[in-house]
Amino acid sequence: MNVSLETYLNLYSKDATISLFDQSELEFIIDRLAHKNPDSQFLDSNSNPKNKFFEIPDLDVLIRKKIKDAGLESRKIWGDDNSFAVCLTHDVDRIESYSPKSFIRTLKKKRRFTKSSKTKFFLKLTELKTLIKSKVLAKKSDPLWCYERWSEIEKKFNVKSTYFFFVRPQGVNVYEFDCDYLLSDEMKFNGNYIQVTDYIQQLKKDGHEIGLHGSFISAEKIDHFKDQKQKLEMVINEQIIATRQHYLHYIKDHTTDLHISSDIKIDSSFGSNYNVGFFNGTSFPIPYFNSNGLIWELPLILMDSSLFQQEIDLESGKLICDKLLNQVEKAGGILTINFHPDYLIIEKYWKLYEYILSEATKRKAYFSTCSGILKKIEKCAE
Repeated sequence: MNVSLETYLNLYSKDATISLFDQSELEFIIDRLAHKNPDSQFLDSNSNPKNKFFEIPDLDVLIRKKIKDAGLESRKIWGDDNSFAVCLTHDVDRIESYSPKSFIRTLKKKRRFTKSSKTKFFLKLTELKTLIKSKVLAKKSDPLWCYERWSEIEKKFNVKSTYFFFVRPQGVNVYEFDCDYLLSDEMKFNGNYIQVTDYIQQLKKDGHEIGLHGSFISAEKIDHFKDQKQKLEMVINEQIIATRQHYLHYIKDHTTDLHISSDIKIDSSFGSNYNVGFFNGTSFPIPYFNSNGLIWELPLILMDSSLFQQEIDLESGKLICDKLLNQVEKAGGILTINFHPDYLIIEKYWKLYEYILSEATKRKAYFSTCSGILKKIEKCAE
C-alpha cells in the first residue's frame, strides 16, 4: 500500500510537489502517515495507557512552512469564509443500556472468551436468571432512550453528522469487544418504539450520513466486511462509502486493501483508544492507493472516551479542545471528532460536545459529514 504524496501535498497547495522536500524530510512524512497501532504505541512498560496529548500536527507545520518559504499560495479548501473544517461522527456502539435479549447475548459472548470453568458456570446461571426475570418483568424504559437530544442539538447548530452503525456477526464470528445490538432490536425514539433500522432511516431522512462500524473480525476478513456493508446498504437503500472499524482495529495495508476492494471511499480508523491529538502528525486526509483504486484515511483526532478516560473534568476538556481547534484552524485542516451516542447521558460528555459545536461555529468552521469532506478534497485531486 502506497501513499500518494503528490495528492496529499496538493491539499495544502495546488502547486506543492515533493521537490520542496529533501530525502530525509520525505522519509519522515511517509513514516508519520503510516498506520499506527491504536493501543501499543501509547502504553507504558506496565501495559497501562499513557496520559499523552499529541498537541502539535508536526506534518502540517512542516509542510505549511515549506509552502510559505517557496512563495506558494495555500489552498482554501473550505471556501473563502471557512478556514478549517469539523467532521462530526458518532460510533453507535449501544442502543440500550439493558434488555434481557442484549444482556443474554453479552453473557454468551463472555462465556466464549473466558477460560475459567467456574466463571462459565456463573455466567450460565446469570443467563438463566435473566431469562426467567424477563418473563416476569416487562421492560418499560431505558436511560439511553434519549437519542432525540442528538437530533435537537445538531438542528440547533444546523450541522450534519456521520453515524457509524454496527452489524452484528453471527455465532463464533462475534469477537470479545464487539457490540451486542442487532438491527432488529427495539428502541424508543421521539416517544415511539421502533427498530434500529427505523432509527437509521430517520437519520438518513434528516440529512445525516450512515456509515459502517465494521466488527472486529471484519478488519481481517473481506467476506465479513462486505456482508455487513451489504446488510446496512439494504436498510438505507444506498451505497455506503464511509467506514470506521470498531475498536479502531485495523491491520496495516490489509484493511486498506479490503476497504478499497469493498468500494469504500473514506475511512476514519486512524486514531487512539487512549489519547487525543494528531497521532499521524496531520489534520488532513491521507490518500492511499493500490492497483484497484484509492481511499482517503481521515485521522480521528478527538474521541470522547479517549479524552475522558484520563479522568479530567469538563473545563480541562474544553482547554484541550481549544488547543486542538487552534492547531486545526492554523493548518486549515479538519478536526474529526467522535462522540458516542450512548454517552450522552453523561453530562460532561454532552456539555463538551455542545461546547465544540458552539466554539467551532464562532470560528466559522465548515461542518460536514465524511462524504461531505470527501467531495471537497476530491476537487483538490482533480
